[in-house]
Amino acid sequence: MFDDHYRIGKTLTFLIDQETQAQIATLIDRAVGQVLGEIASHGNEEGMTTALGHALMRHRILEPGLRVDFKYRQHNKYTEESHSGADGGFLVRVVTPNGSVEKASLFQAKLLRGSGDVRSLKMSKADALRLQGQSLDMLSHTADAVAIFYTHKNIYVVDAGDYSHVQTSKTPLSPDHRLITLGTYLEKWMPRCTKGDKDAEFVTRAKYVDGFRHGLSLNLVTQRPSVDWEQDKAEDAWRHKG
Repeated sequence: MFDDHYRIGKTLTFLIDQETQAQIATLIDRAVGQVLGEIASHGNEEGMTTALGHALMRHRILEPGLRVDFKYRQHNKYTEESHSGADGGFLVRVVTPNGSVEKASLFQAKLLRGSGDVRSLKMSKADALRLQGQSLDMLSHTADAVAIFYTHKNIYVVDAGDYSHVQTSKTPLSPDHRLITLGTYLEKWMPRCTKGDKDAEFVTRAKYVDGFRHGLSLNLVTQRPSVDWEQDKAEDAWRHKG
């Protein structure tokens, strides 16, 4: 949590510098490329998430004034079966000279097969209804819940609120949905105070308790000062579609 002198009176919010963002994005892109290059061998969403977690763990930054590393653990799905609707949780911890923040979000992972335009990739009606229920369950715990989609092209993140409505869609990445890549979500949006749930009880559940089958953590410690940022219109639109 931020120091009071940093939080009070600030209208702009916490953001790591662009150089650090770019370095994190490179790590994530390498891991994503590795996983998607072997998509046929992973079988299903659970296999993809496991592969992604291990790929990210093999990529890190350790240099003077900056350390970035990923951690991953797969929970026992029989003894820690989630009632949250989530396949897992993202945990992000950022420490800079200005302060520190730790936050979490839930995710539900889906594998969309096919080699066409990602906007046209389909899931079955049963899977669409299942995602709807899972999204509602996740959102009952936190507003910071997303669906992540493994495709032949990239790993995309969509706000879970898109799938919580009465009407379901078998094309979950259609133009009705605003997409961002996993890299953008983890290297740019989650480190901001506006994204991710900072509730201490929720963060603890994401870290330790029988909340989620998979846990992926990004830990960033830097001596570079955090910077203020102007409102990102694309980010705002992702949350407030009109």
